[in-house]
Amino acid sequence: MRVLINENNEIVGYATVGGLEGDFEVHDSIVPQDFTQTFKPKYYLYQDEKIIINPNYQLDTFEQPTTPTQPVMSDSTLKNMVATLQKQSAQSNIRSLKLERENEALKSRIAQLESKVEVTDNDKNE
Repeated sequence: MRVLINENNEIVGYATVGGLEGDFEVHDSIVPQDFTQTFKPKYYLYQDEKIIINPNYQLDTFEQPTTPTQPVMSDSTLKNMVATLQKQSAQSNIRSLKLERENEALKSRIAQLESKVEVTDNDKNE
């Protein structure tokens, strides 16, 4: 069996197949018979190469973590945020349309230049 202990030598995890990060091997002869049935994190201690019941074991009471609450924003603040986002979106769309027009103009100019190059090449070949 492989066990994982914390800084107080309390067994916080175990594996009978595979392993856990930071665990180590213990010989089956030192493992209590009812270990797997009664295991709870920190219920057992690993001391002097023995596994014993932790005399200081206390059932961990789960405390719901408190999540910080966001302050409630006023309607005017939210409306201002939405208006700002709409303005940014419109500006982005305008920039995108300008770039599309520039791209089309550049494509047209490239096509014109390529056709002039072809005409020049044909004149040279004749």
